[in-house]
Amino acid sequence: MRTLIIDDESHVRETIRFLIPWEDYGIQQVLEASSGEEAMRIIAEEKPQIVFTDIRMPGMSGIELLQWIRENRPTTKVIVVSGYDDYQYMRSVLQYGGFDYILKPIDAEELTQIFGKAVACWHKEEEERSQSKEIRQKANQLKPVLADKLLSQLIIEPAKSTTEFTAATKLLKEDYSLNPDIKECRIAVIGWEIIDVRLRSRFVNAMDLLRFAVTNICNEIVQREQIGIAFQNWNHHHDTVLLFYDRLQETEGLLCQIEKDLNTALGGFFFIGLGLTHVFPDKLTQSYLEAQSALRQRDLMNHISYIHVYNAEVNNPFTHSLSYYEDKLYLALQQGSLQSIQATLKEWALEAEQASLLNVNHLEMWWQEFVIMQSKWMKQAGIGIDQLRLSKNNDLAFQLPLNEWGEAELGLWIPRMGRILLETAQLLKRSKPANLMQEIERYIRVHYAEELKLHQLAEQFHISASHLSRTFKQQFGENVTDYIVRLRISRAKLLLMNDEHKISSIANLVGYQDEKYFSKAFKQYEGVSPKQFRSAHKK
Repeated sequence: MRTLIIDDESHVRETIRFLIPWEDYGIQQVLEASSGEEAMRIIAEEKPQIVFTDIRMPGMSGIELLQWIRENRPTTKVIVVSGYDDYQYMRSVLQYGGFDYILKPIDAEELTQIFGKAVACWHKEEEERSQSKEIRQKANQLKPVLADKLLSQLIIEPAKSTTEFTAATKLLKEDYSLNPDIKECRIAVIGWEIIDVRLRSRFVNAMDLLRFAVTNICNEIVQREQIGIAFQNWNHHHDTVLLFYDRLQETEGLLCQIEKDLNTALGGFFFIGLGLTHVFPDKLTQSYLEAQSALRQRDLMNHISYIHVYNAEVNNPFTHSLSYYEDKLYLALQQGSLQSIQATLKEWALEAEQASLLNVNHLEMWWQEFVIMQSKWMKQAGIGIDQLRLSKNNDLAFQLPLNEWGEAELGLWIPRMGRILLETAQLLKRSKPANLMQEIERYIRVHYAEELKLHQLAEQFHISASHLSRTFKQQFGENVTDYIVRLRISRAKLLLMNDEHKISSIANLVGYQDEKYFSKAFKQYEGVSPKQFRSAHKK
């Protein structure tokens, strides 16, 4: 910290310098000036935090200096030292922000005490200034995010749009030159689902950075023209949304320029959907939905056009259903041949690509058909979808099959579809005997109290007794007969713990018609007779 002592009398300056223990208050440098003009120069250059000044000096007075300090260095604490006990002087000192007023002759204790308070006050205010600066910096960092959230809210809740827009304009009017008197609007959307493949691969780990760059470039253009604002939509994949509210008839031409500028700056093309002109704010959502729909209507077999205007009359019939090939695919699945599976998929893809128009809606429908078909085959075989061990690149999530030009290419789906179906085929093949055994095991658990014989079960489930016996033991670790006995004895033990049933009745309940045979089987399994077991487990 620095302190400046201003007085036209050198002995006064020396007295103040001598009386205060500067180092105790963290003062590294004590400066002196003999006039107001000299003080102004030193204050401008050295920026002292604490200033002592006389009132009456040749040239500029202390009051005039106080006024100058208040205008140019308002954080400086000024202590006036004067030989005049004059109310007007004191009032002027307070009026121009003086910290305190000390009368000559100077009292050492009073001087030190007031100086200490001035230093403490400066430190406290400096801390507050620092905190305020930090808060402002954070607010400035968050302002774009808050702006995006407010504007994102506008396009999904039209009933609240007027209130929300008022809040948005208050926040953004200065930074974005928003026009608070919007009558009509038009929404454009830059879709990230159909982004240039080259851009996606280049920014694979930095998509947020790419979105930020795109939004900033768009804002530079629309803000320069003062006709709209661009923001990231927090409600839908962080799409970049452009809200136009002036010169709406020029929107298409401006979007062409925006697309060219984005291509030049980022090295990739972008597809933009544009909604129709609507009343603001009531129909803002409608224009947004139209822009989204325009992107979905885009012919994915044609990459020449980048700006797509909504057309309510466009008819996109769904043709070339994948379900027409279900039987062929299932036959290939049973063969377990990747070549056969992919050959059938290629046959479908070649036919589908002959369609006059192919858009996102068609692709989503085809992928949905594929997932439903595959899930149905798994369910029919009793296999849970969680048993399908797919890699991240082969999961069942929808992905657009776009080439580097942004065109749909169904052939890009075939390797992925083929791998999914091949793994499904392998699961079906492995699960056949296991599923049959599980079905038999479930039957035994339900019918264990009935007369069950190995050959009867084999006949019922259309397999040989030897195959049933062998496969059942492989899967459950014991043969069919032992499994039936274990179920019966387990149930009998529960019944024996209650005196409600006689032992003969329990024998019948668990599948034994002969009480003696039941007792023999029970003792052989448990090491004690049913009667002894009941006695040992009486409640």
